[in-house]
Amino acid sequence: GPGTELVFPSEGHIRAGASPSSLMINFKQSPHSKFKRFGNDLIFELSISLLDALSAVPLKFKTLEDEQLEITIDSVINPDTFKVIKGKGMPILNNDPLGPIKKDYGKGNLILKFDV
Repeated sequence: GPGTELVFPSEGHIRAGASPSSLMINFKQSPHSKFKRFGNDLIFELSISLLDALSAVPLKFKTLEDEQLEITIDSVINPDTFKVIKGKGMPILNNDPLGPIKKDYGKGNLILKFDV
């Protein structure tokens, strides 16, 4: 999808006799080998064995930010099973270009799909 654009009002080029323009920074998203972006959510396909799918063992994996998570699914996992982990997706900047610096932003969800 399209990238992210950050706008810094009145911080761009200044011309004589004119108001300062806005500085706009566009980020192009590159594909990731493990995560797919869907809006502010991330989709991660977790490969698990048939034995793990049938036995509800704790599943360990790392997020995009390299955070180790462990979850347990209380039912049999099949290829149609998914689990939503709130707040572990992409940052939601709400048009505040300083959001990442201030660490003042929400996050989308991480959606786990299972490859059994």
